[in-house]
Amino acid sequence: MRSVGKQKASLAKMRIAGLEKIKTIGDAYMVAAGIPEARPDHAVAAAELALQMQTAIKDFPGLEIRIGINSGAVVAGVIGKKRFI
Repeated sequence: MRSVGKQKASLAKMRIAGLEKIKTIGDAYMVAAGIPEARPDHAVAAAELALQMQTAIKDFPGLEIRIGINSGAVVAGVIGKKRFI
């Protein structure tokens, strides 16, 4: 069984793949694809991450995961100076 830390490290690779963790909201993990640089395959990238997460959760019996994907325009604000710089 892989540790949660190793799972988090593997999910950290998503940034290299062009996905960005926006925030954790309670037990929810919000990720965006196609920011700050637009990418034509943003929906595919998000779906591939979802499939990877479903595979990863199998290493933790008794845990379940629920995934939702939305695609469309984004309206956001920036607080601070370090994001995407």
